[in-house]
Amino acid sequence: MKPPRCPVCHNPIRLDDDAVKQWRPFCSERCQQLDLARWLDGDYAIPGPPVDLGNEGSGSDRED
Repeated sequence: MKPPRCPVCHNPIRLDDDAVKQWRPFCSERCQQLDLARWLDGDYAIPGPPVDLGNEGSGSDRED
């Protein structure tokens, strides 16, 4: 069985390495942080119809 690979750098991940267990499914903190940055920058997106954010936070959709 092939070892799993890091989704960022594609290096093999040793499942018996306790130092790596905290970063799974990544091989290191660096790869974990790179992945998070990609999500925050909008590099990754979940497929679906576009969302209109024009009125979000304006409070105009409240019923008083």
